[in-house]
Amino acid sequence: MSRPLKPLRWPSLLSAAAFGGAIGWSSLMVLEAFGYRPAPPSWLVAGLLAGVALFGLAAARLAHQRYHVQHRYPDPSRAVALLALARASALAGAALAAAYVVLALVNLPRYALEASHQRVLRGAVCALAALLVMVAGLVLERECRSRHDDSSTDADAD
Repeated sequence: MSRPLKPLRWPSLLSAAAFGGAIGWSSLMVLEAFGYRPAPPSWLVAGLLAGVALFGLAAARLAHQRYHVQHRYPDPSRAVALLALARASALAGAALAAAYVVLALVNLPRYALEASHQRVLRGAVCALAALLVMVAGLVLERECRSRHDDSSTDADAD
């Protein structure tokens, strides 16, 4: 028998955020060492991240209705796919949020310059949208959990 899956814990999310922040910071430092200043993130990126967050929240709502209100349980392959989507969204959202926070913080001392002003503003908006992706992933993961008591081995697998 397989062991029940446990929900994502804060140390995992903090590790993903630390990884994203480290990659973001080192990438910015390498680019600046070569004299290149990256363009501010596009508003399209923030919109796409917000769209992914809305998709995740809609999937969580659908999962809640299907699994906990109507008590229709999915086949195992669908449940695993939904859980993988939820966890990937949560971890990627944490990593992207940290990377965009780093972008905003690195450009904060030069805030008076127009390009740096845009990097700070757009980086903060993208970080907020990425945090929404993380929250949507955590909500979806929570809704994937089974709350029925007939089997203790798959209590967290659905």
